[in-house]
Amino acid sequence: MYKAIIIDDEETVRSGLLEHFDWIMHGVQIIAEFPDCAKAYDFIQVNSVDLVVTDVITPYMDGITLAKKLRAEFPAIQIVFISGHADVQLLREALKTDAIDYILKSVDLNELSATISRVVKLLDARNAESKRVSSMETRLHELMPIYREQVLQTLLTDDADLVSMSYLGLNLDLSARYVCMVLRLVRKWVVVKNMTGPERLALGMEIERIAGEALEAVPGSFLFKNRTSEYVIILRCEAPDYEQDVLEVSGRIQKGLLDQLDVETAIGISEPALPSAFPSAFAEACEALEQRYYLAEDSSIAVTKYAEVQDQKAARDLAEKQLPEAILSGQVSQVRDVLNRAFSYIRSLSEEDQDNFMLFLLLLPARAVSGLKAQPGSPYRNQRKLVEHWLNCPSHVEQEQFLLQIMTESTEILLDTGEPGTSTIIRQIKSIIDEQYMEQISVSSLAAQVHLTPTYLCVLFKQATGKTINEYLTNERIRHAKQLLRDPSVRLYDICYQVGYLSPSYFSKLFKKQTGMPPGEYRFLVQNENYKGSSD
Repeated sequence: MYKAIIIDDEETVRSGLLEHFDWIMHGVQIIAEFPDCAKAYDFIQVNSVDLVVTDVITPYMDGITLAKKLRAEFPAIQIVFISGHADVQLLREALKTDAIDYILKSVDLNELSATISRVVKLLDARNAESKRVSSMETRLHELMPIYREQVLQTLLTDDADLVSMSYLGLNLDLSARYVCMVLRLVRKWVVVKNMTGPERLALGMEIERIAGEALEAVPGSFLFKNRTSEYVIILRCEAPDYEQDVLEVSGRIQKGLLDQLDVETAIGISEPALPSAFPSAFAEACEALEQRYYLAEDSSIAVTKYAEVQDQKAARDLAEKQLPEAILSGQVSQVRDVLNRAFSYIRSLSEEDQDNFMLFLLLLPARAVSGLKAQPGSPYRNQRKLVEHWLNCPSHVEQEQFLLQIMTESTEILLDTGEPGTSTIIRQIKSIIDEQYMEQISVSSLAAQVHLTPTYLCVLFKQATGKTINEYLTNERIRHAKQLLRDPSVRLYDICYQVGYLSPSYFSKLFKKQTGMPPGEYRFLVQNENYKGSSD
């Protein structure tokens, strides 16, 4: 039923329209009547009205003025003029307001019936269209998360849908670097096996909510579900200490899921990559989870390792990166896995190459794992004896068994010292920085020296020490600079170079940021204190 009002300054006209025309039969209900358009306009401001039947000339406000106001403020309201003035100018003005009709008094009820029927038909069509549009909007709103997910999934392929991403407001910076993080439920089938379909859907929505809240701290990042119990995070990592964001986001997600849903998760991370390299970054993060190279015993963040290779040099490089790390991890199963994959490749070589590769593996831990030779009971305390034993093995099969035994013993000895592999790696990094702080060292060069990937090392160091590698390096350089500033014979710009900086102005700025004063002022204060101390 549509709602209508009647406006006419003649009470007899209003009552006649009410009494002698069957509005209900036409699907219209008269909800009010007014002697002038001003009162009607005030009523319309607070009440829903579909149709206005009005005289052209009324006190205080005429029907033409009312129609213009309604067209501007309530364009959906239909207007029918009833007038006793057969004036061409009034007719023209009425037509300008897009009124449905202009009926002259006295009113012909058949003409009014035809007009009201036409109004109702227009209102029906308008409502049908409104319902259709509303239904489409509702459907679009319901499907938008699915569409958004599908569009984001294209980032993991070689055909990313960047146009749709822009339409959805997903502003991906093609020149920025991102870390791809893959989150998976631990023992997912135990978690979901007894859940109904709606319960699994609700669980997925809660996981996305908790993970999404954790991502709010890193603007420009994205989260989407990729497949059952697997979620992908594209984390923007433009900041120099991006590993801090990786740790904080991962920690918030895992803690939130455990506390709120009692769900354990593992997260694989890739090296930073441009959007064009997202498919490879995603593969790296997945490999990290599948290989389960964890950062530490109490962490469920995983990192990618290096791809399998075909040529001998690359295979040696691979073993040189993986074997020391596996030993330091304290996980015998990981050590065996690395060695067995190496053995599988070695068996395809000539006999001479097999011997050389096996000897390389035998001696690798002594060179790459700091402190191993000094550990009591370590087979590497006497390398000559170790090599002789290996040479006496009658076959390659026995050489493999001997290598597995030696590597297992070495891993268990390091584990029994009470220092996890993480501590050993961190100690190595600190030792390298202490020896090389005056050189142009970088995260990449440090990572290469301990046979880790840069991202692995950054996240590991931050997790273990609370500082980024660059923060630790800066602190060490400033500490040494303070010592040198106590010696008046050393010139200020020489100190800059001696602690590893190439720009005196940058060194001065950094020193002031760390200490609150420039190097020259610091030197004056410490030397003045020494002078006072000597005079006392």
